[in-house]
Amino acid sequence: MRLAFDRVAKVLFDAGLLTEQLLEQDLPLLVWDSAIAGGWWRFASETRSGMFPERLGHYWVWRDDSRDWNMLFMAEAAEWRARLLEVADDAPVEPDRPASPTETEVVPPCRAKRLRSTITSPVAARRLEGFLERSNIGPTEFASRVRTTDRTLRAFRQTGKVRRDIFDAIARAMGTDRESLVKP
Repeated sequence: MRLAFDRVAKVLFDAGLLTEQLLEQDLPLLVWDSAIAGGWWRFASETRSGMFPERLGHYWVWRDDSRDWNMLFMAEAAEWRARLLEVADDAPVEPDRPASPTETEVVPPCRAKRLRSTITSPVAARRLEGFLERSNIGPTEFASRVRTTDRTLRAFRQTGKVRRDIFDAIARAMGTDRESLVKP
């Protein structure tokens, strides 16, 4: 399944269509759907039952507790995220110019001007601390919800610095958005 994830990401990257959302949400579901439909993963059903409680794409699945399934494609996604950043660094940034009426230019997402890859916000780190205390959620459980590691979450709580995509996932898991989370 990891190889399938990697190959599909390569095709999308080569076509200039690979985005963060595809890496984090859409591509894992596509691979899981394909694995189930192709018989690579047999612990699934088209209908929900006690044995298949978790919805994953078009199917209901059973995944044992022997591993963190949400982290299955994390290494591959990190590698492709790094490639997206490299391409964004290498891409020449053209000055804005008005387009002529007959000209339309589509800039693939991986060629768009790159934003800073990290966010530093001690305020957001303190808000996360408060959220964890109020919600009675442990850091490990929250890290799993955000699809990151305990170590990354711990570093963010100490320094207030984290990658932009993880920061956005933290905000979503807290039921807010980036702007609201960083406001003093």
